[in-house]
Amino acid sequence: SPPLHGGDLSTRIPTMTLFHFMNCVLLTFLPYVVVYKGTKLSEYSAIAIVLSSAAIYVATQLVKVLLLATFLPATEDGVEMSVLQEGSRLVAGVGDLFGVRFALASVPRSIGDPDVIALGVGLGWAAAESSLERFLPLWLGARGLEFDWKYLQIALESNVNLPLFISLAVLVWLYGRKKLGPRRRPLVHILLAVVLLLPALMRILSYAGLANAWALLSVRAVIMVCTCWSVRAIYEEHRR
Repeated sequence: SPPLHGGDLSTRIPTMTLFHFMNCVLLTFLPYVVVYKGTKLSEYSAIAIVLSSAAIYVATQLVKVLLLATFLPATEDGVEMSVLQEGSRLVAGVGDLFGVRFALASVPRSIGDPDVIALGVGLGWAAAESSLERFLPLWLGARGLEFDWKYLQIALESNVNLPLFISLAVLVWLYGRKKLGPRRRPLVHILLAVVLLLPALMRILSYAGLANAWALLSVRAVIMVCTCWSVRAIYEEHRR
């Protein structure tokens, strides 16, 4: 009788897990390449803007971690600790606004197109966030012997966050415009608050058990679409 296929199975399992890992990685990071190649960024060879923004993101997160570790008080009360953590994260989230603002101000004056500036900063910010937050979980988990939808959700979340971070860069750019106008400025403030509060909203829904992972991803996607549509409308109206 022919031998059992144990040897074939032992070689197929690593191949399948590697295939799953590569699929998740491509789904996570390929959209960033598509955005760069398919927009004005490639025409302006704006890779320096993207890399600079990514470096500023890393520095901003390091400062936030140090501040949270220094000033976040320790407590044995789980509920109190949760409230303190969420409050501290919200305050620390404001640091992202300063980081994005600094990244926008760091763009050379020779690049005068605001489309390129905001898009390059947003893309670099999002790429750095995905690299730090998602590559290691994918590397450690997606190569496991069992398929898990969690890693596909991680990849899709990165796709949702990409336009959100680009919108954040546009909003910070708009916030710095003196001629934004009294009607558009409150809308910019509201949208900035939405982007900053979104992670907290996701955590609250998750902690409370009000939504599973797919529902959370759907809520994030709906908020992303509404936010991006609003930001684009304000931006185009301002540019006219």
